[in-house]
Amino acid sequence: MNPKYGLPQSLMGWVDKHRDQLKPPVCNAAIFPDGDYIINMVGGGNTRTDFHDNPTEEIFYQIRGTAYLNTWENGRFGRIDLKEGDIFLQPPHLIHSPQRPDPNGLCLLIERPRPAGAHDALQFYCPKCAGLVWRATKQLESLVDGDGFPDAFKAEALELTRVLTELRASDDSLDWFFLSPAANFGAYNPGERTGHYRVGGDVLLTDEQGTSAISGEDLAKAVVDEIEQPAHRRERFTVAY
Repeated sequence: MNPKYGLPQSLMGWVDKHRDQLKPPVCNAAIFPDGDYIINMVGGGNTRTDFHDNPTEEIFYQIRGTAYLNTWENGRFGRIDLKEGDIFLQPPHLIHSPQRPDPNGLCLLIERPRPAGAHDALQFYCPKCAGLVWRATKQLESLVDGDGFPDAFKAEALELTRVLTELRASDDSLDWFFLSPAANFGAYNPGERTGHYRVGGDVLLTDEQGTSAISGEDLAKAVVDEIEQPAHRRERFTVAY
């Protein structure tokens, strides 16, 4: 068996270990970031107004608590309730907006990688008339493969991706962590030491304005904090404001 997949593990044990990532504003973390499927655990305590148009199926398994999906179809809003223990196969292109107000909620979410050329869409609707207000489409891809990634750093980023893959495939006796910084960090964003930062998983952290940044001193603090109080053994994580 390919060692990158590891051995069976306790699902709830994984949840306990990643509890901080399952809280607002991030509320989700990838369980198997190297697998061929997109498998996330999603926490509760958040609601949203945007709607997602996914070109592939999604599987929702509501492990704990309740949640619901606001939907939009044929010019009308609808609602799909997810009770504790429910499993739901969502069809492609069902325009939906997950709502997870239960702070103790927990949902296993499984998605397929997008086929070549397929685009996800983010949409907003008028809450009174259900008319479309704004829509944007995006082909999901690695940050390194995106058009806006600086060519000057691409070789280094690809090499670090290779290193991370080898670390994940290493024997469990090797103790490591891999810290991916915010988009703007270190010498490119000297900033000031605040002593505070947010922790995420495999998804780039941004603030409400879409900015991803952390000062050099706070990035260094995150490294020291992880060394002194390990919370991500054999894992990649990210930090940002």
